[in-house]
Amino acid sequence: MVSFEEIKSTLNSDEKIFWKKQHYTNELKELRFTLNILIFTVGISIFSLLFYFLTSTIKFDVLLSLFISLTILLISGFPLYLFFRIYSEYKKIIKRLELKLINLRRYEEFFILTNKRWIQKSFYLAKIDDFNYESDLMVKRKDMAFANLDNIEVIYISPQKKTEIFQVNFFRVWDKILEESILHVFLEKNDFQTLMETFQELFHISKEEHDVIKNGDSAFYCKKKIEC
Repeated sequence: MVSFEEIKSTLNSDEKIFWKKQHYTNELKELRFTLNILIFTVGISIFSLLFYFLTSTIKFDVLLSLFISLTILLISGFPLYLFFRIYSEYKKIIKRLELKLINLRRYEEFFILTNKRWIQKSFYLAKIDDFNYESDLMVKRKDMAFANLDNIEVIYISPQKKTEIFQVNFFRVWDKILEESILHVFLEKNDFQTLMETFQELFHISKEEHDVIKNGDSAFYCKKKIEC
């Protein structure tokens, strides 16, 4: 798994970092949450059924035992299906990344803006098969993407509900239907403002649109500045 420091050391000699963000996430939370729901559902189902039959006058026999088992299976069927579906997706991801499942407990994500490229490492990218995603905007390898700034023509900003979080998306062509690019980052207000100031150093903004899809969003049509 490529680290932030390794990427920094492999930048081109004429490439300079203008903005960066690095953090660690626990990507096992979703799997653990689903497992807890499964355990809770099965536990409550067993407890409720046993409590009923232990306090009732119904005679316990083989048919009744089969009925209890089928009832528990039906009740726990959906969380069981959900758990194994998510677990299967995780198995594909760790195989693709050549990691162990436990490694996802502390998973490094980073986003780097240089004078030439947008470099992104995120778990979101790890879920997308390299062979099923083709774009002239970028190069994608496992959980990483490298996009030439010359190919970025639209920067779309989407504020998130009830929080001061902003989603920044990068597009070559934006048709106003796709609200999200696979090249994107979620930022708190201070980080977002710093990134937007950096964009002004690197891009000419030819046009701005506001409240395009929802209130508060913005689209910036841009072209990278020619370096001296």
